[in-house]
Amino acid sequence: MDFNILPFYYEATGGERYRKGGVPDSSIFTEEAIEYIREFETAVLNFESFQRLCYQSPFDGVNQNPCEGYFMTPIALAYATENVMSSYGMDCCSCNSTESCIASPLCSSINASHVSVHVPDGNAAASSLDSGIMEQLHDALDCENPAIPGAQKALGELVDRYFVPTMKSRTTMSFVKAGSVVDLSNVDGADQWDTVVDAWTDDFYPEYKKFVFEDLIPLMDDFNKDGPVRSARTSFSQVHHSNHTYEHRYELRVSPNHIWNTKLLFWAWARA
Repeated sequence: MDFNILPFYYEATGGERYRKGGVPDSSIFTEEAIEYIREFETAVLNFESFQRLCYQSPFDGVNQNPCEGYFMTPIALAYATENVMSSYGMDCCSCNSTESCIASPLCSSINASHVSVHVPDGNAAASSLDSGIMEQLHDALDCENPAIPGAQKALGELVDRYFVPTMKSRTTMSFVKAGSVVDLSNVDGADQWDTVVDAWTDDFYPEYKKFVFEDLIPLMDDFNKDGPVRSARTSFSQVHHSNHTYEHRYELRVSPNHIWNTKLLFWAWARA
């Protein structure tokens, strides 16, 4: 089960010190910045400590429970796979589309019978940033009532509020699951939640805390030294069990002098 979601919030440095809301006129969707993020995210997944904590894909009969990757990441947009397809006389959807159209926010016409549609899967061999996808996303988001599925709720979350007016996003974010295997096959229904909490407390959280403090924070410190991007914030959690179940969320936020501040936030999660 996925015990926790590990978020990373990035900002383009623009050659300046950290400031809340990002550095004006900087852009995180550049070849240099995206490659820097990709190296960082790969390093996180490759930590042996994280591989013991990662959320595992269901066994498919061949592969033995590989770790799942990031379910949200700017890499998916920057390395989107291009599909050329017949348009059957339809155009790409636009803000003013009133008839049948190809409902993709990353769509452009090639000729009268074919269109190019980019799928944000992160699997392209080369960067797609120069293929016009950022302009297409901008046009899809620059609508009072966006009519293109997937633009605002999915891809729109990868860019910030400065993207539509300036065509530049100062910040972006990634999310990856962390989890553990909890065997509930022989546990009575009334005892299953206590078993989950015990698995978190005794097995998962000590390993997770060790990963954060011994591997992740040093990596983030190195990442934030001189690159085009810094990771300004992340968080990790702990379950507390009483009459209610709470999530203790510890937030790591970089301060203007690049020192990590740790905040303890309390979130009501569910009734016990």
